[in-house]
Amino acid sequence: MQERPSDEWDAFLRDACVNDDALERETRSLLTAQQRLGDFLESSALDVTARALASEQLSHARNSTEALIGQTVSHYRIVEQLGAGGMGVVYTARDIRLQRFVALKFLSDDATRDSGALNRLQREARAISALNHPNICTIHDIGEHDGRFFIVMEHLDGETLRQRLSRGRLDPAPLLALGIEIADGLDAAHTAGIVHRDIKPGNVFITRGNHAKILDFGLAQSNSADRSEDPLTAAGLVWGTADYMSPEQAGGRPLDARADLFSLGIVLHEMATGARPVAGARAGVDVPPALGRLIGRCLEQDRERRIMRAADVRAELQRLTRDAESGAVVRSARSRRAGWTLLGAAVAALAAMAAGSMYPRPTPRLTETDTVVVADFTNATGEPVFDEMLRQGLAVQLRQSPFLRLASDRRIQQHLRLMGQPADTPLTPMLARELCERNGSEVVIDGSIARLGTRYVLGLQARHCATGAVIDDEQAQAATKEDVLDALSGLATRFRTRVGESLASVDRHSTPLAEATTSSLEALKAYSTGRKLNFSVGPAASAPLLERAVALDPEFAMAHASLGITYSNLGESVRSMESTTRAYQLRDRAGDRERFFIATMYDRQVTGNLERERQTLEAWAQTYPRDPDPHGLAAGFALTGTGQYRRAIDAAEKAISLDPDLAPAYPSLAFSHLYLDRLSDAEVTIQ
Repeated sequence: MQERPSDEWDAFLRDACVNDDALERETRSLLTAQQRLGDFLESSALDVTARALASEQLSHARNSTEALIGQTVSHYRIVEQLGAGGMGVVYTARDIRLQRFVALKFLSDDATRDSGALNRLQREARAISALNHPNICTIHDIGEHDGRFFIVMEHLDGETLRQRLSRGRLDPAPLLALGIEIADGLDAAHTAGIVHRDIKPGNVFITRGNHAKILDFGLAQSNSADRSEDPLTAAGLVWGTADYMSPEQAGGRPLDARADLFSLGIVLHEMATGARPVAGARAGVDVPPALGRLIGRCLEQDRERRIMRAADVRAELQRLTRDAESGAVVRSARSRRAGWTLLGAAVAALAAMAAGSMYPRPTPRLTETDTVVVADFTNATGEPVFDEMLRQGLAVQLRQSPFLRLASDRRIQQHLRLMGQPADTPLTPMLARELCERNGSEVVIDGSIARLGTRYVLGLQARHCATGAVIDDEQAQAATKEDVLDALSGLATRFRTRVGESLASVDRHSTPLAEATTSSLEALKAYSTGRKLNFSVGPAASAPLLERAVALDPEFAMAHASLGITYSNLGESVRSMESTTRAYQLRDRAGDRERFFIATMYDRQVTGNLERERQTLEAWAQTYPRDPDPHGLAAGFALTGTGQYRRAIDAAEKAISLDPDLAPAYPSLAFSHLYLDRLSDAEVTIQ
């Protein structure tokens, strides 16, 4: 300090005493005193005083720490100290109410007087409490004791990844298993709009059961919040750990989830080699090529070229794990290097197979008998327009496929009621998976959307309901909000080909979402909400929203068609005919399946041409052989209205075989039996 010119002291002190006004005032007073006394001491007053202050603070901290051990704070009896850092101390404590061990994280006395440190503790509590994930340390409570704030967290038994790496790099199997879990925890945080900003081995805990837990969200940033309210960002300061920072974080620029992925790349490199990567160097020779490429994608200096989602890192690590396991080679006494060599060989072989056209196509992941449940999208953008709308848009896209069969909204709501849930309950991924198992479906699809700077990132993941195994994981970017529907269409198309549908089928039945529905996000949102209300509440509740949809986009064919049915159910026949006619006029602005539906309703409710309606339903059933709706509709007016009762019975039975929960098919079947004087069959059907 003394070697610097006096005109530089102000700037130096501000940098050296960041966020500690008391320390800066004390230091300034000492410098002033030193200037008055002159330099007659060998050691500067600042040096002497700094040592004295450090000794005093250490003694005070030790006494404060020892004083808490054995005390009861709220209903937590403190047992021992686990560790200490600049912001505070962590203790093991026993919850005397629930009879379990917990960890109490106290702010130090100095940090308690620092509003910034207190804000970081509260940020950590909010960040973690918003998450519920097996690979993120759980927060139980937050409180205050004698003016000191604390967080109550789950008690973990094990060691940090930093402690584990002090004994050397990891073998392939634990590296991949832990890497998958770290990525999965980050994916949950990023999906909730939270960026950790300090991913490093010291903030990853390895339990006794060899599972990863992400710790310390004290520097976390919520992307859904106003960035101006975040003192860590607004002040233009650099927070985090320098050795693990992304270039944008080190430069004090605004951050998104990709900053965590850069840090994760460094952690993975250190797990694989025992050392952090050297700038500009490739991953070590012992790292298999595929893992090296993944780490390289995480460590892209330009974040626009960096891997975008933690879910993608997880998926790549899962593929590496599957490839290693498929090698089926016994490795009892082989060295770690031999393990990596085997893993690298397996990945190289897989890459060769993927590149060569001589190898047969893998067995399709879905069959024509499998049913798919689509969950609500996780919307981390904070923009309500995407709520419900994206799920409906994806369903429209997937229903264009003759190969796939989606669980209908009607069937989903019936099962929700059987599960004791209101019919309008949001279909979260967890609830969707439970419902998928209960109704005998095979696959559940989870979707997500998040902001990435000015862009939007959409994700799609399909899992087997029973096992949770991932069968497909897709992502897409949209440059603007208006491009989201096109990105969603692309996701749906890629999913269809990945799960076994032929390219010819996809090409034949793949109208882009904006053309199959509407290019207006607000109109699609109104339409989606209106359909949901129609099933959960009734037509009177859905009509205003469907009316809003056609007001926002007068050429929205399916909204007109749905409005026609809604008016019919409300007894407004004239308005029903008007809306159905308008839908028919706009039928070219719909997908193939929707065009069949519109033509059916037009002949049923406007022209009364039941023979043409029957022909349309036959064409519909031939094009979409797994769809129960054309058979159910044929069993009604189209066949009973023309006296074709036996054919109506066949159609009703076919509809029920495809979907036993198709309620309208049962009355049609019962009435056809009655018309043929089959009273006992009608009675059985009604029962």
